Amino acid sequence: MIKYQVHFDYQVFKWNIGWVDKHEIRYVKARSESEAIRLLRNAIPDSSGHWVNRLANEAVSHEEALVVDRRRLANELQVPQGFWV
Repeated sequence: MIKYQVHFDYQVFKWNIGWVDKHEIRYVKARSESEAIRLLRNAIPDSSGHWVNRLANEAVSHEEALVVDRRRLANELQVPQGFWV
């Protein structure tokens, strides 16, 4: 699993200006670039212009990857929060 640096744009409403474009960077743990972009689109639905900075990718340890996989599996299966997956 790799920690990808994903860049994206979104809009914010400012009361005196109106809609303003913002640029943001987030780190997403995923198996591939396309999965990282998909996970970010699910987290921020109104975002656009996604791209991955390939020079800033970081490898994730095996133990940390297992924790991320368990959490993702629990979210997909909609397991209640007191149960161990």
